[in-house]
Amino acid sequence: MSLLLVIMAALCTLAVMAALAGGDGRDTDGPSLIRLLAGPRDPIDKDPLGQIGDPMLAATAMMCAVAGGGVDAVKREIQAQMCWHFRIDGETAEEIYAAALPLAGGPGDLTGFLPRLRGPIVACCNLRERENLIRMLTAVAEASGTPSDAQARAIDRLRPYLGLSRG
Repeated sequence: MSLLLVIMAALCTLAVMAALAGGDGRDTDGPSLIRLLAGPRDPIDKDPLGQIGDPMLAATAMMCAVAGGGVDAVKREIQAQMCWHFRIDGETAEEIYAAALPLAGGPGDLTGFLPRLRGPIVACCNLRERENLIRMLTAVAEASGTPSDAQARAIDRLRPYLGLSRG
């Protein structure tokens, strides 16, 4: 009988530890007890761009990145694309734009950057919406004149990542 009590006490202790480690219970990273026993995770190993869950935020960050150094000059075009394709008002577009701008970073390797934002777009958008994203990126690239080779190449190379054939 005492062995049964010891086992029940140990199970209760483990259940409490698992509940304390589980947060709100909606974690999808696996069993809480395993995470507790494994110790804390290092948040640095996760790509912050890969953690974006909102497809509008991801698409807007892509447009800001395509605009590159001339992002202020094409801000109006980006927000017009957002209002038209996302069906949002100007105030909402301004809020999303303000959140996306720091994610876009500075001038860099567009070909490597754009695919890192594809997660929420592929998960939440249908084929027509993904094709519209390519049109939006192209319009932003054309807003300040003829798109550079880097812009055109990055947009074209993004297509397969979105499940689209190359143009």
